[in-house]
Amino acid sequence: MVLRQMLPWQTNNILIFPIFPLFSGFSSLFTFLYFHLILAYLCISWHIFVSNFGKFFGKFQICTKGFSAVGKRQVRNWEIA
Repeated sequence: MVLRQMLPWQTNNILIFPIFPLFSGFSSLFTFLYFHLILAYLCISWHIFVSNFGKFFGKFQICTKGFSAVGKRQVRNWEIA
């Protein structure tokens, strides 16, 4: 395909997915599905963010000194208060 005959959204493969629903003839159904695909992606991303970084939100880690069960060396125990 010659570059002059290409449509604007076909020149860059990276931009073809976000721009395609604007120019599609069946835009109502496709945009509806496209919107829900983005919404599902954001919900999954938010769930991963909350489960990874929100576990200890509002809690404090404290370090207590104790002794090892094997031998008599001092160890640090991290606990969540």
